[in-house]
Amino acid sequence: MAEHGTEHDAEFAPPERRLPDATRDAALLRLREGMAESPRRVPAAAAVVGALALVGAGLAGALVGELRTDLGTAGSSEPPSPVQELLMPDNTKHYRVETGPSSDEPVCRPEGEGIPPVEGWTRLVTGQHLGVVVTVYDTPAGVLFCERTPRSTSWTGPVADPGELAVAFTTANGTIAGFTDADERPFGLFDGQRSAYPARAGRIFLAPAEFRPGSGLVAQYEVRDSAELQVEQPLTPPAVAERRLLADAGTGTGAPWTCRNGRAPLVDPEFWMAGPDVPVRAGESVQVARMGDLLAVCAPDDAPLTHEPLVEEQNPGPGRVHGGGLVGVTVFHSFTSELNPESGLVQTSSTSRALAGLVLDGRVTSVELVTPNAPPVSGVLEGGSFVLVSELLAVDERGASSAELVTRDADGREVGRVAVPPM
Repeated sequence: MAEHGTEHDAEFAPPERRLPDATRDAALLRLREGMAESPRRVPAAAAVVGALALVGAGLAGALVGELRTDLGTAGSSEPPSPVQELLMPDNTKHYRVETGPSSDEPVCRPEGEGIPPVEGWTRLVTGQHLGVVVTVYDTPAGVLFCERTPRSTSWTGPVADPGELAVAFTTANGTIAGFTDADERPFGLFDGQRSAYPARAGRIFLAPAEFRPGSGLVAQYEVRDSAELQVEQPLTPPAVAERRLLADAGTGTGAPWTCRNGRAPLVDPEFWMAGPDVPVRAGESVQVARMGDLLAVCAPDDAPLTHEPLVEEQNPGPGRVHGGGLVGVTVFHSFTSELNPESGLVQTSSTSRALAGLVLDGRVTSVELVTPNAPPVSGVLEGGSFVLVSELLAVDERGASSAELVTRDADGREVGRVAVPPM
């Protein structure tokens, strides 16, 4: 079985989910495939159609055959044909976007000077991601942006639509939202470190729980091939909206929960409950935490990856389990790097995986991995979450041909069992 790709792909994101470092990945794709032509870059003031190659490392191998076009023969006087670019993702489904008026109660009720009565609000759009719900309302005084999380709320406005692409709302929980312009193409937001691909709904764009933009935030519009020029439009985000804890939020842990590397989850970091921290090799462990129905899995050198296992279960991906009082996701670990002599690139991969997830049934006190020809392997439960590490889960010759998770209560009675799907 082929090795799993890079650490960035380790969460097995759904197809519509954005992968990080898109620009770097696009450059690597061109290097691997000998694509010399790349979109040229111009500032937005030049008012030219733009181009940006967007491809995730985990998708490159599958898509390269579709991406390449006839580049002409060596030494030909004819210019090479343009290289088709990957299209930017449509995140309407990923953010579970709903548009138009709604009879639901507003997700937040801001108070203060200039805030019109809630009876005059009309919902424009709602999007949600990683427990964060962002709703935008049209009011008699302007457009109001509002964010609600399991523990907090933030808002800004009402503000006037400037009639051009502009960021109007940023939050401590990583939400970026604002206004679009007449250009109807998808676009990405980049600050040199992180990226997001907002969903568009009329004159509004939103990207809930993605990243807190730093200096140098720019928007880059989708293009179709490398013959087009890339527009890069600088954006100035407003100050982060004040975060207010809900009345029933509780006190949390008092300080943000962090991974061993000191990085905390993006959303409501002081309300996460530490879960198991299971060593896998020297200096590396599978470390998780839980907040409600959210699961955070630590990454070796980055912020923890946050999952919504119950939502993701509606679109199952490889290695997800749901049953027996548990819901879990695959976590690859013990990555190794080697130089590919043909491309000259360092390739990072892993065939070692663990299962991590949430305990959904209060009766469950233990979980075991059961396989045909080996003794059961016990997982670790703590803080309402679990981690199970075993070579029997590997996606190479070490892995078992079939496996089940079996959960039991405090008296040893079986609560349930669920098959572990192959990768």
